[in-house]
Amino acid sequence: MSVVRAVFVVLGLACVPTAVAQLPPSGGLVSFPRQKKTFEELAKDLGDRRAGRRAEAVRGLAGLASLEAWKLVICALADGEAEVADEAQLALAGMEDPAAAALLASSAGLGSGTALVRRRAAEALGRVPAAVDASAFVRFLGAQDVDVRRLIAWSLERRARGRRVPAEDVSALSRALVPLATKDAAPPVRAAAIAALAEIDPAAARSIVAAAVAKGDAVVRCAALASARVLDPAEPVEFAKKHLANGPFAVRATALELVGAEGTKPACRVLVDRLERESSLRLRWIAVRELQRLSGSDVELNLPFWKAWVERLADDWTFAPRTGAEAGNRKPQREPLGPETSQFLGLEIGSEALAILIDLSGSIRLPGKDGKVAKDVVDRELGRTLDGFSKRTRFNLVPYGTKPERWAEACRPATKETVADAKRFFAATDAGGYGNLWAALELALQDPEVENLLVLTDGQITASEHVNVELVRELLVERLRFRKIAVDVLLVGARPLRQAPWRALCAATGGRMLAVELE
Repeated sequence: MSVVRAVFVVLGLACVPTAVAQLPPSGGLVSFPRQKKTFEELAKDLGDRRAGRRAEAVRGLAGLASLEAWKLVICALADGEAEVADEAQLALAGMEDPAAAALLASSAGLGSGTALVRRRAAEALGRVPAAVDASAFVRFLGAQDVDVRRLIAWSLERRARGRRVPAEDVSALSRALVPLATKDAAPPVRAAAIAALAEIDPAAARSIVAAAVAKGDAVVRCAALASARVLDPAEPVEFAKKHLANGPFAVRATALELVGAEGTKPACRVLVDRLERESSLRLRWIAVRELQRLSGSDVELNLPFWKAWVERLADDWTFAPRTGAEAGNRKPQREPLGPETSQFLGLEIGSEALAILIDLSGSIRLPGKDGKVAKDVVDRELGRTLDGFSKRTRFNLVPYGTKPERWAEACRPATKETVADAKRFFAATDAGGYGNLWAALELALQDPEVENLLVLTDGQITASEHVNVELVRELLVERLRFRKIAVDVLLVGARPLRQAPWRALCAATGGRMLAVELE
């Protein structure tokens, strides 16, 4: 009898002292219910010892939307409980007052002595709809903190996409971004600066993009290829075709997406050709995803189907979104390409370079009503998964509780010896306590070769730098977009209402979610 039951699939301010649903598009407005409490009452609640009460106060103050209320919301970015600080960071999406937004560049925001507060403020600058003086960005683009520089560039990119960069600011921002895009010592900063420059000043970005596509760090090349729209109309796809078969994983993944975006019969032929020739399982799935989008079909790794489909297309065919009955064909039995892939608790693994993160917080070590211990079930099922890996698979294990542990410094080939060692490591781990997912993600992402994160969790994030799943989703999208890493989640024992944000997180990274019960 199966031990798993699959449930659902997707894929300078005076601060008050403190006790230290689907997100809108970044920078979009959020609404708050009409407040019954006064400013004075909410300010008092912001000093309550209970984090939940302080988080409610943040929502209430954001609903008041006065300058004094926004000052206190910004102060809450420094709250010692992530539940409160995350709430403040998200609430800033409702800030329409330019005077309030300017305070994000104060000592309570970007000028804070606390690194996490600076990062929160840097991200929030891209979220707020209010006008912000360009000098607030330019001044901090030279910050020593790599994360702050990268996040400010991302904020500029989002503001430009939302038409929130005034024409008079373009020149100053462009001059500040060019050296970041070409000379910054940190590749993620150069990548973010290229993406921002492409949105703000395409003419200035053109030569930088063309030079960065061909050589250098994989993250920078990926960002340049993703920004190739600033080049002449025919160049992006030509650039993409040059990088489909060679180069780093992220570059090849971005090239597949660029080819798919062309939406013509020749482009579809290129995708089918890569599906046939590509050795990377994850890249084959990306080609399939593009073909599914273009065809409206849910057929997966079935090469004969895709070959026949593309040949039936008219020579002048171009992609047009489908609706209703036109949406596609019923899925025939899949024909796997290469060795059968392994599964973990019913979720098929779609990559050959993955880190498996396992939440060992909470009650997973305690006997259930039937006397079974969930950790024992996970031990057994993980062992079966590792035994099913092909010789091509490279993997790592990151069990986590209050602190994450790591089996290896980087993904290792799935040999008989490494699989046996990984089993011993997981059986012996004493990880427990709270569910510090963010620290586990940070640890797993230190490996530059990882292509897929597979997370087993009950959905509760605690004692973590960020605990709000919606905010984690947005931050992960930014962190992973130029590495093309997909996040898959096995959600254990979660009610349908809790599944929705996790499903959205997976979908936003190109991953899948499966809700399961351990039995």
